Amino acid sequence: MNNTSYVDLIATAITAINTLQRMSADERVKFLRDNSPIPPNVSLGDGNHILTTKDGLQAIYDIGIKWRAENSDRKEKITLKRMSQISDEVFGDALANDELSNKNYEAISKILKDRFDKRLSAIQNIVVHSFPCLATYSQTLASANLISVASNFCLASIGLFT
Repeated sequence: MNNTSYVDLIATAITAINTLQRMSADERVKFLRDNSPIPPNVSLGDGNHILTTKDGLQAIYDIGIKWRAENSDRKEKITLKRMSQISDEVFGDALANDELSNKNYEAISKILKDRFDKRLSAIQNIVVHSFPCLATYSQTLASANLISVASNFCLASIGLFT
């Protein structure tokens, strides 16, 4: 991970999106042709996407990777691949909620970090509620093709399946 600041990464990401939005129709067609079959884009969380450049998308990923790298607990809980996905989701959600229109990139940095913290809390809550008995029973009974029976038994034993 390079030492690029949050402000510089945010500036790169927002500039890339704004550049593509200002493109003429002909320029956009060329961009889509040059970046087919799937051009770089950010998910807005509602099934829609907004185009960006490869550098802009990398900056979005790097924002999350930088946040992850600042804390060893985060590095243990979130893989780099998952952090890239979370970065896309967090940036896209903030973009969709018009939280990135502020020109104060320090303020945007705080918004994104708060969103990352909330996402990490949500991930931790999911982990706290994991049920390892499914894997245990599945491994034990796999050779007898009783995986679904074991899963149903395990879920019934914890009250999730009736």
